[in-house]
Amino acid sequence: MSKRNRLAEFCRCCLTMISPKLNTKVVFYSKFHRRLDLNHPKTLNEKVLWLKFNTYWDNPVVKQCADKYRVREYLREKGFSELLTPLIGAYDNIEQIPWNALPERFVLKLNIGCGCNLVVADKSKFDIADAKKTMKKWMKSRFWLMFAEMQYKDVEPHILIEEFLGTSTGGCQWTISSIA
Repeated sequence: MSKRNRLAEFCRCCLTMISPKLNTKVVFYSKFHRRLDLNHPKTLNEKVLWLKFNTYWDNPVVKQCADKYRVREYLREKGFSELLTPLIGAYDNIEQIPWNALPERFVLKLNIGCGCNLVVADKSKFDIADAKKTMKKWMKSRFWLMFAEMQYKDVEPHILIEEFLGTSTGGCQWTISSIA
């Protein structure tokens, strides 16, 4: 990561500590080159950000559903457990993961944030040491601070290991006709 990116990340975190709404407005302006209108939201982005501050801010259901581990409990309670990808394990410490016992194909992911996924289509080609370094960074990240995503603030990070749903070529094994 460049010095400029680290500085921008640091500034966003500081802004969130001062005011999550201010951070959101600054990030919005930097992305769209116009002010965020939360009083009269018109675009989808503005409406989602309005919801972020007016509905989602400290909603326990939103916090539960933002957590990729705890949302599983919510879906089971609502009768949608058949939609869940089978879970192989959930770990709060990377050293607990039984690497040798994992299947030949699986997916590693962090329960909070976005972009924290490792798809392992062939375990024999998988670099465990490199994956551990990556996951340690994930576990230390404070995603909520950078983007003022308050639903992630008090969520404990966990590494989830789920069944691999792709084909041997990596594509999805489902087709539209198999879902219908």
